[in-house]
Amino acid sequence: MLFNLVSYGVLNSIRKKIYGKVKSYIYSPFWKLRQETLIKQKYDSQEKNLIVFVISNKDFITGGLMSICSIYEETRKMEEVHSSSVIMCTLYEDPVLIKLTKFNNKITIFRLNQLFNYFNSVERLLIHIPTVYCYNFIQRVQNLDSIQQEWLNSVKQVHFNILIQNKLYAPNRNLINIMSNFCHLLTCTTAHEKYSTQDYQEEINIPLHKLSVFVSPEQYYYRPYEEKKDILVVSSDKQEKKSKIIDKIHQNFPNLEIIIVRGITYETYKRLISQAKWSLTFGEGLDGYFVEMIFSGGIGFAAYNEDFFTKDYQQLPGIYQSYEDLENRIVEDIKNFDNSDIYQKIHQEQFNKLEQEYNYKLYQRNLKNFYQYYYQN
Repeated sequence: MLFNLVSYGVLNSIRKKIYGKVKSYIYSPFWKLRQETLIKQKYDSQEKNLIVFVISNKDFITGGLMSICSIYEETRKMEEVHSSSVIMCTLYEDPVLIKLTKFNNKITIFRLNQLFNYFNSVERLLIHIPTVYCYNFIQRVQNLDSIQQEWLNSVKQVHFNILIQNKLYAPNRNLINIMSNFCHLLTCTTAHEKYSTQDYQEEINIPLHKLSVFVSPEQYYYRPYEEKKDILVVSSDKQEKKSKIIDKIHQNFPNLEIIIVRGITYETYKRLISQAKWSLTFGEGLDGYFVEMIFSGGIGFAAYNEDFFTKDYQQLPGIYQSYEDLENRIVEDIKNFDNSDIYQKIHQEQFNKLEQEYNYKLYQRNLKNFYQYYYQN
């Protein structure tokens, strides 16, 4: 493609991944010893109430992982609500992961096996499990050794909560039934309004509670139109019309810098979207590329996705009924919107809509209600 396509840090990212894998296995024994020391420093082995967040063993960055980390950090602030210690663990022993380095956080990570070996008085256990790891998690539980199984059986209340951040990856009824055999209570929490419904709750047949995600205006670097640059930020998602749409945009706006985001830290990404006028997502639609751009003072473009958008988004400027509709109209919209007064009007309409759904106080309230067993969909 003959336009200024900037793909940040792709080769460097690949290099780091290879180096990281080699390094992790070389230093694995040392890091395990370090984790054994840290768990003694940070937790009392006599803890009676424990909340566990399960994550992958990989040091990477996704919206889902950042959402889990946000829930973890907010949960730690609510000790007076749930009276529990909060810990994050990788599902497997190797490769060892102590710290997530791709975005700012202060989380120390342990291994799931450490729970069985260190805590000896747990009476109430809540484990948050992302949808994409439900199958692997239950396999892990099914294959516990006799000592670990005895430990789990000794806990008076075992509660598994499925973190549904993307309905398309949610476990099926069969897997849900299997999971329910290994706990006293099985629930799920959701990230999007679209599937936080009574109908969906009845479909999966377990208690459902909407958490939303911690995406709210105060987290971003807001810039008005006058301080923006001619930059279009594009998601890295694959979509069959993606190349054709981007080619068309470049042909009509040769001076527009088109940046496909790959291999950068979250902080770098936040500063990028604060400078850019536009974003175009080829992912879920109601995702970070869309929402975070708007909270940074920009305008987001997306194709309507019925799995994530509620119907009231269909009439919102910047939302297209399909990728074909997007392809046909986006060039004209960019031309029309690229004016200070019109730009601010469109941005404000998008901002007002999102602000109703995404705000920190509502997110905190939803999380608090969950820990008080007050489930709302």
